[in-house]
Amino acid sequence: MLKRGAVIVVVAVVLAAAVFVGVKAEVIHPNMVFVPEGVKGVDVSEHQGAIDFEALSRENIEFVYAKATEGATHVDSQFATTCGQASNSRISLGAYHFFSFDSPGATQAGNFAASAKRSWDDPTIRALRPAVDVEWYGDKKQNPPQAEDVRRELKAFLEAVEAACGHKPLIYVCNPSGFASVCSAS
Repeated sequence: MLKRGAVIVVVAVVLAAAVFVGVKAEVIHPNMVFVPEGVKGVDVSEHQGAIDFEALSRENIEFVYAKATEGATHVDSQFATTCGQASNSRISLGAYHFFSFDSPGATQAGNFAASAKRSWDDPTIRALRPAVDVEWYGDKKQNPPQAEDVRRELKAFLEAVEAACGHKPLIYVCNPSGFASVCSAS
């Protein structure tokens, strides 16, 4: 059940993905044209270990996007714990999937929906829309996949996730200009 207001949704839309750590988290500063000054959030994954939601709250963090899955099979080892912590917090939680260019979008969506379902179904979690993190990894920046393949698989992912959770997922990227040719229609 999605409960958070439009401001937080807009924040997530303009979110430039980065990896942040608990109290030491760098703050996401969204485009202030779209979002009131002072709205802050972080992006976390198993690489940071357990997240201290009380510390985030003291830092006036209003939302957390937590990695749920990656590719067709990986499930983030901290996601369930993060959901549990979020349910006891005033901080809104969104689940994200790290998109792989090496497996079908529909398969990745199945992995994500199975793992992230709790974050949008649990009434104790102030849930944000699900998101997909699209960024180059490994040699993909030097050897990018064909744009039409990325668009096809990303579209399959987005449609399957929307069907599973009832809400259009957000797409966020580290370097939006780096994906302009991939994301724009041919």
